[in-house]
Amino acid sequence: MRYGSVAIMAAVAVLVLGAVSAEAHSTSIPTTVNIIAIQGSPPDQLVTGTVDSRRERCESRRRVRFYIRRGSGPRELLDVSRTSRNGAFASRGNTAGADKLIVAVRKNVVGRGNHRHLCEPAKASRQL
Repeated sequence: MRYGSVAIMAAVAVLVLGAVSAEAHSTSIPTTVNIIAIQGSPPDQLVTGTVDSRRERCESRRRVRFYIRRGSGPRELLDVSRTSRNGAFASRGNTAGADKLIVAVRKNVVGRGNHRHLCEPAKASRQL
């Protein structure tokens, strides 16, 4: 009987130690924004590009914000869009008088509970 109790206690210890090694973690995943093309001429221009990451979930359905900057003034929100399943995006907007276009994605948390991954924020800019 004594050996049975020792065996049960050893099994419980193995389970507890195994549970500790499977504890929660957070992983940060790098993301990049690429502006592929700006087509047309002001005031109506089409911007296309991609959001790239090593994790597909960090590319698909990301909210993309398009800003313009006139001179040294503050940036102005031009449009908000979402990426496709493969990370592609496009937007059309009035860029009249703008010197710079900025495309940005904010951080995005994917996963559930204690097993989450952070898709890092990213931005790209181009002179108009």
